[in-house]
Amino acid sequence: LDTYAAYNLQDARVTYLLCMKVMPNMEELVKIIGLPFAAVTRFSFSRLVESYIMRQTHHFDELIANRPEYRDVSLRTSQTYEGAFVFQPTPGLYDSVVVFDFRSLYPSIITSHNISPGSLNCTCCHDLVPGEKYWFCKNKKGFLPSVLENLITLRAEIKKKIKSLLIRDHLLEARSESLKLLANSFYGYMGFAPARWYSMESARSITALGRHYIHRVIDMAQKAEFKVLYSDTDSIFLCLGGKTESDALALVDGINKTLPGIMELDYEGFYPVALFVSAKAGPYGAKKKYALLDRKGKLKIRGFETVRRNWSIIAKEVQDHVLDIV
Repeated sequence: LDTYAAYNLQDARVTYLLCMKVMPNMEELVKIIGLPFAAVTRFSFSRLVESYIMRQTHHFDELIANRPEYRDVSLRTSQTYEGAFVFQPTPGLYDSVVVFDFRSLYPSIITSHNISPGSLNCTCCHDLVPGEKYWFCKNKKGFLPSVLENLITLRAEIKKKIKSLLIRDHLLEARSESLKLLANSFYGYMGFAPARWYSMESARSITALGRHYIHRVIDMAQKAEFKVLYSDTDSIFLCLGGKTESDALALVDGINKTLPGIMELDYEGFYPVALFVSAKAGPYGAKKKYALLDRKGKLKIRGFETVRRNWSIIAKEVQDHVLDIV
């Protein structure tokens, strides 16, 4: 029985540690959304977003939309649309790579372009979303973008307060993380079939604008004679070649001046070496699978087996060693 007792003791210990890790986040979601603890720990994020939106309706004199009927949900489930753009990498080992990414791409698109079922195809505007046949009002702020903007503003204030503290505040960090999770779930909620504020046109427009802006960054980078290595959804990897890091920072500043509202491209960092590997099939490199070496000699690894939990320890150790050699 000693083996079983030790196994159960370890299970209990891990459960306790997990509880200590996620409990503050759950408690903050309870406060923000106003649902019981049992609901917060079991609901999908789309349902959490909907509960939060319902709680905000009285602040904006909005009526709560009806829950869709079963046949409406079935019809919505059959509808699809194009997702994010991916610039596939060419396998190889590259020197002097810089990485940019959009800060909260989809939430910032929703607020900056006023994307909401209530502002769709208004009578006062007619600026089409690139590649789509829809437009959104530019004169009157929609309900959902207003709710989302409040979330983003509140999180920014909390992050500012966290930075000013001399001692780490775990509850404030948990609240910031909870607000981030809610904000990032708004896009998924609009395309969620059982949603009360469902809007396929909004979901399509958000991804269309995401593709539009990442293409704009790629075009401006290539015009400035940077080599584009890889891009996926909201990030872009550039090879400096004969350029300097200052040139990359200047490019970011120039791009940000062209972006609307709260949209912003961040300079994520400089990496002396970057490795992209071949996909299992096809001539292109593997998506979401790369290794970056930073200035301090630390590896940032994405997608490789060494960072996955369903591989043996020996395989992960061997791959780690090979990456170190490379």
